[in-house]
Amino acid sequence: MGRLLATGDLTALLVKVKGLPKLKEVMDRAGLKDVVDNPMIDGVGFDLVRQSVWQALRDYYQAKLDPKALKGHLLGDTENPAAY
Repeated sequence: MGRLLATGDLTALLVKVKGLPKLKEVMDRAGLKDVVDNPMIDGVGFDLVRQSVWQALRDYYQAKLDPKALKGHLLGDTENPAAY
């Protein structure tokens, strides 16, 4: 209704993308078990729980870096790294 993100907006998005079981796991990790089963919390501003939810998402979906996927130009034997 407004321009501020509500907790219910994020839960609806996560349910649509990942499903209810994953949403429950993420919210449990964020310490927000009641968010999933209580529709009264849907209108609460997301800013109040933002930090804990983002941290739970970062913990749950850790970045997987593949060093082999990194591409770059190799320096030649005669090239000076300071020139770059």
